[in-house]
Amino acid sequence: MSDPTKESHPRQWAVFSQIDANGDGSLSTQEFHSALEAMGEEGFAYKMIEAMDADGDGEITFVEFVAGFDKLYETVPDSAYAIEDEAERLEEAAKEDIVEDIQRE
Repeated sequence: MSDPTKESHPRQWAVFSQIDANGDGSLSTQEFHSALEAMGEEGFAYKMIEAMDADGDGEITFVEFVAGFDKLYETVPDSAYAIEDEAERLEEAAKEDIVEDIQRE
């Protein structure tokens, strides 16, 4: 099975790319914590990082993020649903941007 990509997992990519503040392709503990704090879920940040950081290096890659997404529903379901809601919101916003771009052309 190949690694997940933004094309194969657009919803997760929408969330991941928003959290990845410096655009380096991985989520630091600080980036993840800041994003969860902004969503009002900071109380679960460390549990979520632990669930997603498979190799324990303190950074969450997109591959780990996608793999860990399912673990979140078992570990911290309320936060997982909050992230899912945020993913849907970001996905809809991206669609609206595309429609606006097409209408301008």
